[in-house]
Amino acid sequence: MNPTKFIAYLTSILVAIVALMAFALSYYALQGVALSNGIPLLLSYVWPLLIDFALVVFSLCVVTAHLHSESTWRQWILVGLTTVLTCTYNYLHAPANLIAQSVAVVPPVMLFFSFELLAMQLKNSIQRTHKVQVLTQQVTTLQDAIDNPILNRRQQVAQMLESHTQKAIAGELGVSVSTVRNDIKVLNGTH
Repeated sequence: MNPTKFIAYLTSILVAIVALMAFALSYYALQGVALSNGIPLLLSYVWPLLIDFALVVFSLCVVTAHLHSESTWRQWILVGLTTVLTCTYNYLHAPANLIAQSVAVVPPVMLFFSFELLAMQLKNSIQRTHKVQVLTQQVTTLQDAIDNPILNRRQQVAQMLESHTQKAIAGELGVSVSTVRNDIKVLNGTH
């Protein structure tokens, strides 16, 4: 397996594990905040799912947008807002000391950074793939021109047709006017 693909797969798996751990650690705090703020017991178990699943969904939307080379700023705003929301509720639920409060906000922050790095990794991978495709196309075009002087000449004829006469094209390319006429027929699909 290609080392880059292996790292991408491994990163994706580890981000999924971070998401599960962050969810598990954050769930209790979010459920406690819901209960202490008037949400009935049964619904208090659902409320953390609403927030943390939304965070994961928005993060996956960032990754998907990167895979399709689309803009991601809207998705990042949603990821940022839900991360702040989860951190705030986790912080409020923690005991009133700095260590407990910082421990409470670590899971959603780590999830945010994990998805950020995964999205960046995918974006860079897409850009590298695109560069390779462009270079491959350029090499192929250059190789075709070297391997097929007739194709190269016909491309030149097509480019000069709008601004040159057939005689001028023939003179510039060092071929006969009849060769230029034949090239034009081939280009027009009539030969």
